[in-house]
Amino acid sequence: MKKRILIVIFFLGFGVNAIFAQAYKDLRLFSTVINHVTSNYLVEKNSSELIYYAINGVLRSLDPHCIYLNPEQFSRFAMISQGKMYGIGIELYMVSDSPLVVNVVENSPADKSGIMPGDILKKINGVSIGNLTLPELKLKFYGEEGSKVLMTFHRHHTDSDYDVNVERKEIDQPSISHFFRLDNNTIYLKCTNFSLKTAEEFYDHLKKIEPDDSEKLIIDLRNNPGGELQNTINVAKYFLAKGDTISKTIGRKTGINEVYVNKKNGFFKLPVIVLVNRSSASASELLAGALQDNDRGLIIGTNTFGKGLIQSTFYLDNGGAILMTIGKYLTPSGRSIQREFKDIPFEKYYSQIYNTDSLNYKENRSVFKSKNNREIYGGGGVIPDIFIESQNLKFEDLDPGDLKLYFINFASNYLHENKGFYSRYIKFSDFDRSFYLTEEAFKKTNGLVKDMDEIIDKIEFNQSLHRLIKSNIAEMVWGPEEAFLVLLKTDNQLKKAVSLRSSQVEYYLKPH
Repeated sequence: MKKRILIVIFFLGFGVNAIFAQAYKDLRLFSTVINHVTSNYLVEKNSSELIYYAINGVLRSLDPHCIYLNPEQFSRFAMISQGKMYGIGIELYMVSDSPLVVNVVENSPADKSGIMPGDILKKINGVSIGNLTLPELKLKFYGEEGSKVLMTFHRHHTDSDYDVNVERKEIDQPSISHFFRLDNNTIYLKCTNFSLKTAEEFYDHLKKIEPDDSEKLIIDLRNNPGGELQNTINVAKYFLAKGDTISKTIGRKTGINEVYVNKKNGFFKLPVIVLVNRSSASASELLAGALQDNDRGLIIGTNTFGKGLIQSTFYLDNGGAILMTIGKYLTPSGRSIQREFKDIPFEKYYSQIYNTDSLNYKENRSVFKSKNNREIYGGGGVIPDIFIESQNLKFEDLDPGDLKLYFINFASNYLHENKGFYSRYIKFSDFDRSFYLTEEAFKKTNGLVKDMDEIIDKIEFNQSLHRLIKSNIAEMVWGPEEAFLVLLKTDNQLKKAVSLRSSQVEYYLKPH
C-alpha cells in the first residue's frame, strides 16, 4: 500500500513539475517577443503598453465580457462601488470639443440645481475646461461627500451663461423609473437596472397595487442591462410559488453550482406581462426567464441580448484587477441565457442579435418545456412568447449614445431658433396635443446640428422620427416623465400588452 501511495505521489509531482516547466518556457517565449518589439520595431514602444494589450488579448480570447482594469481604472471603480466617491448626477458627451449634458439623474444635486440636458459645460471652479478629455472632466465631478464644485454652463436656447455651485452627494438612482396606471386597469412598472435596492423598490410599489382595482401588471425590462444577482432573485420570489426554481448557476468549481428555489409563496397574484428587447441583458434576462419558465409571466417583445455569464474580480499585484467569467446562468428549465461566442469576432458578437426576427425566432433553437409543459426556446437569451418588433426607428449601425446626442443637439437648436415656443406651449398638455414639427422645420434645424454628419445622412423625416424629436423637446422643457408620455403613444409592444385581458394572459400561459 505504501509503495502504491509513493508511486501516485511521484507521478503527481512529475505532472506538476511538467506543467511549471511548460509555463516557464511559454513565459520566456513571451518575454523574448516583447524584447524584440521594444528593441527593434520601427516605432519605439513602451513595454508596459505592450503588456496591457497582451493582457486584453488573452481576456478577449476567453469571452466578450472578460476585461482588465489598470490600477487607475480599478481604483476609481473600487472607490465608487464602496461609496467613497460622491458625484453630482450628470452625464456628458463631447460635441465640437464642447462637453454637452445628455442626461441628468432625477433628484440628483445636478437636477435640483437646475442643470438640464443640452447645457454646455464651460468652466469648472472658475477655470476654463481647455483641452480636458471627457474622462478627466468626469473625475472632477467626484470627490468627498459634502464638498462642492462650481461650474459654468451655457444654455443654448436662451443664449446665456449661468453659474451653479453643486454639492457632491451619493447619487441614488432608483431602479424603478416609472410606476403608474394605464388603460384597462393596467399597472405599468419600468425597471431600468438591478441594484442593491431593487427588490425593496419592487416590494414598495407592488404593495400599493389594489388587486380589486387592477387587472394586470406590465413590467418593462426593455433596455435594462442587468446588475445585482441576489436582488433579481429576491424580485422573482414576489411572483413565484413555493418550490419554484428561480435560476441555476453552473461553473468549473463546485462552489459555483447552485440551484435557487423559492422557499415560500410570493404575495403578488395578478397576471404579469414582461416587455423585453435586444438590450435587455443579464439580470433582466434572469428575471424574464424565471417568470416565463414557471408560466408566471407572458413575455412580449424581441429576443433579449443573451448575456448569462457570472464574473468575479481577481486582484493583481500592480493594483489593477481582471473581471473574469467563472460560471453561467441557466433558466429553471435548463436554458442557457448566454449566447454562443466561440469563434465569433467581437464586433459580430454584438451585432448578431439583430439576426433574430419575428419570422425566424424558432429556427435552429432547441425546445424546452415550461412548468405547464409549454414549448419555450433555448439557444441564448430569452425568446418572447409573443414576438413583436418595435416600430420605432432602427439605427443598428449607429451608436445609441451618438443618437441621444443628436436628438438633444437638435432639440436645443430648435428651441434656440424658435423663441415663441415657450409662450405658445405654456403647459405640457398643450404641447402634447398640438405640437407638430414640419418637414421644412426639421430640415432647417438639421442644418444647425454640428459634427453629426454620419447620423444626419442616415436619418429621414417620418412619423417615428417626429415622435423621438418631440420627446426630447419635452424632456428639455418639462422633464423625463413628460418625454416618456410622448413616446408611449407610439409604443406598439406596450399597446399589445395593454390590449390583452387578464384571461387572455392566463390562456397563453396554459398548455392548449
